Amino acid sequence: MNTPSHHDFLCGAGHARAVWARPSDPVHRRAWRRWLTGLTVCMLGGVAVAWVAASAGSGGPLEGTARMEQLAARIDRARTLDRRTAQAITGLMRRPAYDCAQIQCGAALQVRNSAARAQLTAAMARHVGAREASAALWLAP
Repeated sequence: MNTPSHHDFLCGAGHARAVWARPSDPVHRRAWRRWLTGLTVCMLGGVAVAWVAASAGSGGPLEGTARMEQLAARIDRARTLDRRTAQAITGLMRRPAYDCAQIQCGAALQVRNSAARAQLTAAMARHVGAREASAALWLAP
């Protein structure tokens, strides 16, 4: 009859440690190593899939253009626009993914991107002032 002892559990906390303990039998040791290798491969595969999914969501110029169009519409509806918010939007517009002049885009996306940038700059100028919005957009960070 098997009776539990404090040696069968990790720190006596009720977690079986039989999976993590290295078997003394060579046949079981080989199976144990295969099991750990399979577990490691599955975990690394999951991390790789999550990493690829996260990096794919970073978007490119199409997503950046769409985001600028949405921001311009929101700013048009807003009553006020804080200068810090305008500066954050300006920093966003300086990123290569938001500017087809910095990266290669198709002709249609180039036109749409330029229009979105102009619309966003005009919307910010109405709230912050034309001089401040223009200066914030073209000054180096």
